[in-house]
Amino acid sequence: MPEIGIPVEIKNIVQDFDKYGMIIAAYEEEKDTTLKSVLRKAGSGIKAIALVIGPEGGFTQDEVELLRSSRAVSVTMGPRILRTETAGIVLLSILMYELGDM
Repeated sequence: MPEIGIPVEIKNIVQDFDKYGMIIAAYEEEKDTTLKSVLRKAGSGIKAIALVIGPEGGFTQDEVELLRSSRAVSVTMGPRILRTETAGIVLLSILMYELGDM
């Protein structure tokens, strides 16, 4: 069952990453890595996945580096820039579809 957390600063959220088998961050500057390719590479053993969505205006380069150094994989969501309040829903829907939950 998906859980939606309250907005928090990146430096605080990375402290909770040890709870997850995979951390996925939607990053507008990511050009090559897709959610589909990340999930296919991970296989079916992942139990808990954290999805990280940035604020309006996107992540700073420092935030992306912190996420990546904390095991997060940045993925592209295609050529469109989605609003913060819709990006999470879209990413979760794609994730559920790819994992066979839909």
